Formats: sequence, structure tokens, C-alpha cells
Amino acid sequence: MTLADVARLAGVSVQTVSQVLAGTPQARIAEKTRAKVAEAAQQLEYRPNRLAQAMRQGKTYVISVWTHLEVPCPAAIDALCEIARVVRLDGYELMVHEIRPQRTGESSFRLPRFPADGAFWLSMGDPDCLLESQPFCSDVPAVILGYSEGGKSDAVFWDLTGALRHLLVQVAGDGISEVCHIGRRRKEYSRTTFEAVASELGLCPRWLEPEDESGMPSIQELTAFLDGSPTPKAVFCTSMNAALVVERKLLSLGVKLPQQCQVWAYYSSCEGLASGPPVSLAAVPVPEAVELAWQMLRERMEGSDAEPRAVLLPMPLVACE
Repeated sequence: MTLADVARLAGVSVQTVSQVLAGTPQARIAEKTRAKVAEAAQQLEYRPNRLAQAMRQGKTYVISVWTHLEVPCPAAIDALCEIARVVRLDGYELMVHEIRPQRTGESSFRLPRFPADGAFWLSMGDPDCLLESQPFCSDVPAVILGYSEGGKSDAVFWDLTGALRHLLVQVAGDGISEVCHIGRRRKEYSRTTFEAVASELGLCPRWLEPEDESGMPSIQELTAFLDGSPTPKAVFCTSMNAALVVERKLLSLGVKLPQQCQVWAYYSSCEGLASGPPVSLAAVPVPEAVELAWQMLRERMEGSDAEPRAVLLPMPLVACE
């Protein structure tokens, strides 16, 4: 179908159809005529040529998202779904790209150029050097969203450091000293924060690094980790899947949860907690973070030249009783 087909069915000119479907603000067109054009386009299932619109208006109506794809983080997947939802409500489409630094420890990171009106970086523990040396995207407005603090672009972070500190202070207050953290070594941000705070509080931290790239331990790994050493009184997991494996293993050993061992997970939803497994949560505030980040990005796309802003959102602790 073409513009001419829509114009013929609506009984108007091709120019009028073009102005209505493009949303041209300067065009003085009666609402009745706009409704006729919209009805005709819907009836014919006409889809505007986005590339042609972009060339005319200087807008692509595309938002770019950069994230790690080789081992998706559950919070990143939830954030990606939420970003897709909010941008489409405002008439934009999503384009997802994979973050691939050229060399480990590289001091700068240049993104390939793709046509987009704005961009998100989903930062799930990325090395600071990738974020701090320069704005991650200089060609279009951009916002960083995730765990890692730092960077020279607008950013919305959830407070992993604060959540870990509150968790460890809480377990230390319960008289617990034997604690362990389960996750991949590549998540240096989580590991270094956990070890630093645990040592500061005089706790005895241990670390289990699963072989699986997802960070989920196998039963064999947990068995080897737990054999020959006291069962930890608190276990912190980087995902709910890892926490569920730990929970099943501890229950099979006759450990009462959470009375004899507290199992904590970073998770992006508290739904089902009351009827679910005995796992406590450090909840990732994905909807709030995405809404705020999208607000920041819209302001930049509208021409705001304010100084870069960074907002740190708390991660609520939801303890299993």
C-alpha cells in the first residue's frame, strides 16, 4: 500500500496524508480529516516508511540499548523489557547492540555509529574505565542504567554497595560471622564491595565462583564447597536462580531456612515472595530506574544542556521470616 492508496480511500490529497501520518505540527488540518486519514491507513494496514520520515524530520524514532549479551543478567533482561515498554508508549522502537570492549582494561570505548535519537547503556558491573574516561556515546543523548557507579553521562544506578552494606550489617547484628558470596569472578564490582564491607565488619567472607558463565553453581560445586567446612550462616547470591540451587542443597542437608542459614539474592521483583521459597531479596528497582532514566533521556533529546546528573536508587531489603 502507498500514500496514494490511503489518499484515495480517505478522499484527500497525498500531501494531506503525508502530513497527517508524519505528525507535521505546522500543518493546519481539521481533526475530522485527520480521523479519516487514520481510519483509511488502518483499514489498508498502511505502515509509514520510517527511513523516509527520519530523513525528512531529522529523527529516527529509534532508541539504542547497549548491553552484554553473552551472559545476560536477569536484572538487565528485566530492564530491557521495561525500556521497550516505556519507549514504545512514546512512539519509539528499540535497537539492541552488544557491548564488546576491544581489549580488557581498555581506557576508552567507542561505540559504532548507528542512527538513533537516544541511547541507554545497561551497566551490569562493567569496568570503571569503560564508563569514566568519556561520555559513553558522544553522537546522541545517552543515559547509563545499572549497577556500576561512575561515568560522564546522565545515569541512574541502583545502590548495590548500600544494599550489601545493609545486608552485612544486619547479619553481623544477628551474631553471624561465617558468610559467603556466590557469583562469577568477572563481577568484580560485586565481589570487591562484598569483601571490603565484610572485612570492615570483622566477618569471615568466602567466595564460590561457579564454572558456569551464568554464575549458577552446580550441585557438585556446592557439595565440594560445603564439605569439610562449617555451613555458612548467610549466603549472598548474584541471581535468584543461584539462590534456588543453594536453597535446595541446604534443605537436602537438613539445614533450616532461614533459621540456620539466611539465603539472599539480588532480584528485580518481589512478586511471589510470600508463597515462594525461603529466599530473602535485595530488590532491584527496575521500573523506577527505567522511568527516571527515560525521563532524563527525553529531556536530553529535547535539547537540555544541563550538567550530567547521577541518581542512586536504594535496593529495598525484603527478608524471609
